[in-house]
Amino acid sequence: ALAWVARPEALWLRLPLLEVLTARLRPWPRDLHERLLDDCREAVQADGRIDKTEWVYFTLVRHRLLPVEPGREPAPDELRRALAELFGLAAAIGQQSARGTREAVSRAAASLGIAPPVSTSERADAASLARALEILASITPLQKPALLKALGALARDADDPRFQAFLAAVAAAIDCPPLRVRGGERWHITEPAADEAPVD
Repeated sequence: ALAWVARPEALWLRLPLLEVLTARLRPWPRDLHERLLDDCREAVQADGRIDKTEWVYFTLVRHRLLPVEPGREPAPDELRRALAELFGLAAAIGQQSARGTREAVSRAAASLGIAPPVSTSERADAASLARALEILASITPLQKPALLKALGALARDADDPRFQAFLAAVAAAIDCPPLRVRGGERWHITEPAADEAPVD
């Protein structure tokens, strides 16, 4: 079964499977989470490089199991650098044009009350992307859905499993409800049902 999940035709199944697995692992002690993530990091880095898909899935699992506490309020220059890193990766995964990327990052910057970055990063590394998410986790809760919507606009195909996994990873990293697609419509923020019990 695991071998089949690695095949291209099972791409759509990987995100929901990771969400189920991490939910089952969340009650484990923190030291076991850390050991598991260390093993995952070693496996990802074994070939000497980290591709976009590996980064997305590892980031999702890491923030599901070990959420990062928001830090201090970031400075405008820090936010611009974070947007440049994150939107560069989003554009690559979403196969978005340069013009579409500029428009999306400008909307995100406007929602944060800052000037947009001059350009986006074309080859961001894992460390700079992790730092970008750490910075963006510190924006206000009301700013986070607008950031995700701007990222969601970079997908040429909103149903693309790779892009959905990317958005889920970013949502987990910045502690924001994930975006979902309903019946081919544009991106929506998922709201918990009134009778849903909170998840620890």
